[in-house]
Amino acid sequence: MDFDENPVPIGMGFLLFKFGTFGIVEKNERCILLQIRKMEKADLDALRTLYKEVRGRDFSWTKQEELSEMDFDRDTDGELVLVMENSGDILGFVGIFEPEHFIHHLYVNQNARGSGVGRELLLAALKTSKATFSLKCVAENEKALLFYKKMGFKKVSEGFFGRWTLFCT
Repeated sequence: MDFDENPVPIGMGFLLFKFGTFGIVEKNERCILLQIRKMEKADLDALRTLYKEVRGRDFSWTKQEELSEMDFDRDTDGELVLVMENSGDILGFVGIFEPEHFIHHLYVNQNARGSGVGRELLLAALKTSKATFSLKCVAENEKALLFYKKMGFKKVSEGFFGRWTLFCT
């Protein structure tokens, strides 16, 4: 498999790209192949678990007892969901409400954060259409706000007494 000639340095090594497949060459020269693809039915259990775990850990404004793994099904209904996997392990996902070009979800497994997974999922989402995309981010989620700004999204407005920010590409 031929990758591009411009590897991107990341904490664990270099990220190499080819279409929907990514290779991470670690500093010890081992190569891990990653893939972004559409969600399949077989992914549901892993995605439900990831969705609940990330919200439970990172969303201080939510009540643990109100979270359910079945929330994923309800909250992504009607969306295009792209997943990044490594040998069958789901590293993250992005949910896109295509009629409005709205990025509704971007979740990355705790162990994969800082490795470019979120960036690549977001870029894959943006490649699904040439239209302008938008997304909302809760104001308390400071890391995500910085990430979206770094990715080139522009703040358009704030809503509900400043509790969330609307970004557009």
